[in-house]
Formats: sequence, structure tokens, C-alpha cells
Amino acid sequence: MPESLSTLLDLFTRGDFQAGLIAGALGLAVLLLISNEESPATQWGEAFALAVVVVVGFVAGRRLGVGLGLAVLAAGGWLLTPQRAIWMRAVGGGLVAGGAALVAWRGGLGESGWLPLLTAAAILIGGTALATWSLRLPHGLLGPMMAITAFGIWVTVPETEHARMLLGVSLPLAVATLRPALARLSVGGAFALAGAVVWIVAVDGQARPGSIIGGWACLGALALFPFVQPNAASLIQDRPLIVIGIHTAFVIVASRVIGLWESAVTATIGVLIASIVAFVAIGLLTRRHASTQGSDHGPE
Repeated sequence: MPESLSTLLDLFTRGDFQAGLIAGALGLAVLLLISNEESPATQWGEAFALAVVVVVGFVAGRRLGVGLGLAVLAAGGWLLTPQRAIWMRAVGGGLVAGGAALVAWRGGLGESGWLPLLTAAAILIGGTALATWSLRLPHGLLGPMMAITAFGIWVTVPETEHARMLLGVSLPLAVATLRPALARLSVGGAFALAGAVVWIVAVDGQARPGSIIGGWACLGALALFPFVQPNAASLIQDRPLIVIGIHTAFVIVASRVIGLWESAVTATIGVLIASIVAFVAIGLLTRRHASTQGSDHGPE
């Protein structure tokens, strides 16, 4: 039996992966109960992060600092929504920064060195990208894309206990953003979800620093599309398979190339180069799609 197939089959026998599946399925069930096309639930990110915290606490031991940090991130994101008053958004920004620091410094990563600092920065960057997506872009692909991200993380990090839980949670919740649930991502959920994903990569990747950078880069198109404006929303809505393909290709490069490097510095340079190439390609695709739409709707 090929080693890769054996590894995949072994995944399904692991208790931490199975616990993640159960937690994700419970989250999906709740979202199906409270969400529909007329009134979609906005708690997909919160449900995802909560499922991760619960299953990590149940299987790997309590992480009160991480759970509290994710709650603070969610509260800060809730205050950062555009309709809030300026002073509320200022408080929200402070809470988001504090939540990121709490996850990074109380998440078992050590209290000194580069890792907690970069983890907090990665939470803020990833959370900002997901929050921007939640405000500007269609939500339907978020579930499937996050499942692809979780799979990429699992094949990247050298220690996979937490990554298996993340993958287990992501599979049931991958369908929550599709019909019939049509759950959506809120700004608060975006920061909580980013905190959970970034922390899991950091805690499982410590034995090989380059895998941490590659694992974070598995956010892929989720972190790139929010900053391709205008026309990104149209491409996501009209060409979902292209978007999934771009995301999958980036995750493959991040996980099976960059994530296998030992050096965090080299991996960071690789991620920056790959991101620039992908950003340019996405920009060209969105402009081409916009021009095609314009010609389709122009005067005959």
C-alpha cells in the first residue's frame, strides 16, 4: 500500500480526528437549525473556533489561555464592524490585539523568542484578511476553502495532533456555508477563526520552523482575494471552480514545497514570492472576467 494512502487511512482511526469530526458535526447541526436562505446565521467562524477549542480541551488538555484569547478576539471583531461608533472600533482594535497576544503567549509556544511574536502578528494579518472577506466577498466558498487549508496544514506540520483535530472540525463545517445552511462569517468570527488556525499551526510546527510559515501560508486565497479589488466578488460568484483551483494550487505549494523547508527565513521569502505571483495572477483573472462581463452586457 502506498505510504500516502496508508497515512490517510490511519487518519480516520485517530481519536483526535474523530473527536474533531464530532465537534464539527455538532457545530453544523446547530447552524442548520438556526440558518436558512432567508435568514442566514452569521456565527460560522465562532462555531468553528468554539469546536476547535472544545475538542482541543477534551483531547489534548485544557488551554484556558487560548480559549479566552479567542473569545477576546471575537468580542474585538464584533466591535470592529463598520457600523460601530469610532470609539467602539478603537476598543475593538485593542481587544483584537490583546486577544492575539493572549493566544500567542498563553498557547504553549514559550514566553520568549520569535514564535509568540510572529504568531500574534499572523493572527492579526489572517484575521484582517478574513474579516475583509466577510464584509466584501461572497461567503459560499469559505467552508470548502477552509477544509482545503486544514488539509494542507495537516500535511505540513511535523506534529499533527492538533492539526488532525482542525481537519476533523473543518470537514463537517465545510458544507455549512453552502445550501441549505448558507451560514456566513462575521468580523468577530473571522478573528476567532484566524486565531484558532494560526495557533494550531504554531503549536504543531515548532519542530520545523519552516513548516510554521508554510502552514500559515495555507490560508492561501483566503488571505489574498480580500485585497484584490474591484471585481474579486464577481469572479468568486461566477467562477467558483477557478477560485477553488487557485486556492488549492497555493496550498499545495505552501504545504508540499515551502512547508518542508527547515528555515523560517527562507520559507518567509518563498511565501512572499508565491504571494506576489498569485496576487498578480488573481488580479489579471479578475480584470479579464470583468472585461468579459462588460462585453457580454454591452450594446449589441
